[in-house]
Amino acid sequence: SLMLLLVTGFIVTGYGNVSRIDPGFDTNNLDMFSLDPVRDGYSAREAETLFARLPEQLSRVSGVRAVALAGSAPFGSLLVHTQHGRLSALPRDGDGRPVWCQGYSERIGANYFATLGVPLVSGHEFDIRDQQSDAPPGTATPAVINQSAARALFGGENPIGRHIQDDAASYTVIGVTHDVRSGWLPAIPVPTVFLPLTAGGLARSRTPQATVLVRVAGGTASLTAIRDAMASLHPDLTIFNVQTMSGNLDRINAFAEWSTAVYFVLGLFS
Repeated sequence: SLMLLLVTGFIVTGYGNVSRIDPGFDTNNLDMFSLDPVRDGYSAREAETLFARLPEQLSRVSGVRAVALAGSAPFGSLLVHTQHGRLSALPRDGDGRPVWCQGYSERIGANYFATLGVPLVSGHEFDIRDQQSDAPPGTATPAVINQSAARALFGGENPIGRHIQDDAASYTVIGVTHDVRSGWLPAIPVPTVFLPLTAGGLARSRTPQATVLVRVAGGTASLTAIRDAMASLHPDLTIFNVQTMSGNLDRINAFAEWSTAVYFVLGLFS
């Protein structure tokens, strides 16, 4: 019974600590919704055109400060919801054994980190040209990596312009961003490579839908205004999972608190 009580205590403490960790970006005044243009009848080319034009179209809505797209919502689930694989990088001189680590990948659109309010450590993020189409065959796809991936693959060296690989392709590092958590678990940031959000890349993912992130000025724009704008601009598209980032994070933290309470009660009975 004492052993069960100790184990339960560690679990409760761990869940409590996880639920209090800052996700790494400002969740206030950040709205989001999901869409799946391919499911709604768009071709790959039409979806690429939509992805390129939608941020500019929504930025005209009163009170909207920034708009970006992503393959999935940041901190949008309990677990890390990105694809998992092995990342590797060769030494700068090209000789020697490659350095590798287990990492994750996410698809994001232009100005994604600016919309979140996450500054880049070095380099730059994607622009609209990067998300319009996949890189031509035989060329490396541009990529942004987080600090955890930069430390794991390059140590203290400058990663800008360096090449990394995973099981499927080769990438050229154009930027390094601060670590941002991808889910409630794990509690620590994980090495992550961010790739351009294109219709082709989205179609190959396990969840072929896009999340639109809208940063608004406090009190001047609302989810209702965004819904009305989408209904006017693209009446043939179905939008879903319409919510605020703060509300989504509150639900995740509420689940963490509920789980903590359940384990605490179980510990008392044990």
